[in-house]
Amino acid sequence: MTDAQKTEFFAKHIAKLKAKEEKEELERRRAERSKGFDTGDYNSNSIFANSSTSFEDFGTAPKGFYFSNTGTVSKGTSSFKQVWGDRALSDNWRYSKKMSSIDDMKNEALGVTSAPDPRRFEPAFYIEQIPTDAGKLGQLKKDRDTASLGLGIMYQNYFTNTPLATKTLYDLVDVKPEEKVLLQALYEIFAMNYEKNPQASEKAKQILLTDYPYTSYAEFARNPKNNSFVKSSEDVENEYKRAYALYEAEKFSDSKNVIDQTIEKYPKDALVPKLYLLNAFNTGKSSGKEVMILQLEQIALNYAKTPEGIKAKEMLNYLKSDLAFQATDNKGNTIPQNQNNVPVQPASQNNVPTSPDNNDPQKIQDFNGQPPVKKKSKRFGNPDQNKQDLQMQNPNSQPPRPK
Repeated sequence: MTDAQKTEFFAKHIAKLKAKEEKEELERRRAERSKGFDTGDYNSNSIFANSSTSFEDFGTAPKGFYFSNTGTVSKGTSSFKQVWGDRALSDNWRYSKKMSSIDDMKNEALGVTSAPDPRRFEPAFYIEQIPTDAGKLGQLKKDRDTASLGLGIMYQNYFTNTPLATKTLYDLVDVKPEEKVLLQALYEIFAMNYEKNPQASEKAKQILLTDYPYTSYAEFARNPKNNSFVKSSEDVENEYKRAYALYEAEKFSDSKNVIDQTIEKYPKDALVPKLYLLNAFNTGKSSGKEVMILQLEQIALNYAKTPEGIKAKEMLNYLKSDLAFQATDNKGNTIPQNQNNVPVQPASQNNVPTSPDNNDPQKIQDFNGQPPVKKKSKRFGNPDQNKQDLQMQNPNSQPPRPK
């Protein structure tokens, strides 16, 4: 805001504050005027109920002790307050400086002050308190964004109000929170809507696939858990054969497009796990092992009991054992490293991560052939024996052929 906008904003706040205090002061004056009125007990149980005189003789024995009768005590208390006010029980209570009430003494003991700030009606008083430090402003935004994320999740989990939860989380996405909070918000939006309201989840899905394609959230958006498959249809089988032929012809992008269209059209077909596995091989050929591992992990998680899920686990065991560490960010950009394996500033010109050994044919995993031959190492002994062991760990690196 500009200085004029800030002054106008707090002027409105001050006007509301004045109206509130005027109302409270009016109520206080009314309460003061009501003090001293008779609040005695004149019902049938009172000693004044059947009395013909306006004053009872409390000295006679039949009437009993004065403080034993609630009616007389109430009348006496009212008369005391009319003369002396609402004073606390303390020594020298008649002194004028002893005018504090029981509530005042309680607030004093708790350290609560009721005296308002004399500058509360000045706009400058509030403008001076606005933080200007970048660190404080950043922390305030972070706290607000985190609270908004929790609020959206609460609307869904505790109140089952999916529309309100979706709106709250989309509002959070629009203010561009930090990446961790943004990814969590997009994931929650997609997870709560992709089955019942796909239109509401489409925007979140597209952001994940476009801006963060190599995160686990994007993999979930591509392949959400779905165990309710039916029998495979002839159309899907034909599409799988076509995608496999394109894969063999090394047209990996065309094969991937066929698979994506087929899964979108037949999401519950029994061949869906097989299509995802073939798509992982396309990714391995076009984008490298790191991205392929992400897709294999998703297949192993979602289809653990299928042959495709079992094969994905076997391939992961081999790939992870042979994969050199390469740091990448959430958008897939490679982070170069120095000699001590410490990431430095990214220098990648594209969004496709590349393996550090992509230019070394000896270290590239050929998914159609055998695993790479390990270099001779004194620690591991015979290199030929090591090669045989690796072949046993990866008995078949070929996607399943169509029958």
